[in-house]
Amino acid sequence: METTIEKFKSEDDLKKMLAGQYMKQIGNFFGDDDRALRFLSSVVAATQRNPKLLECTPSSVINSFMTMAQFQLMPSDVSGEGYVIPYLNSKKEGNAWIKVLEAQFQ
Repeated sequence: METTIEKFKSEDDLKKMLAGQYMKQIGNFFGDDDRALRFLSSVVAATQRNPKLLECTPSSVINSFMTMAQFQLMPSDVSGEGYVIPYLNSKKEGNAWIKVLEAQFQ
């Protein structure tokens, strides 16, 4: 039995999901629409720099970036405020263990 885990097809899919379903919450975290939009642009740039993030489980990617927003940090290699990094983890699916990429905020 092979298990398939849905993934984002592009960084645009991630941006649309964050902008559509989480924008109000991101805006509340930053207290400013301009900073919230800058955060979304930084998320897109982070996934372009590290395309493996798009192979991670969507929930782990969303949770990692939302945690970053909650701390009002921007994903940036320049400032080094925070990073979202893909990790290969084992996950139990039924009776079998599968390898899955999950994003983690650091």
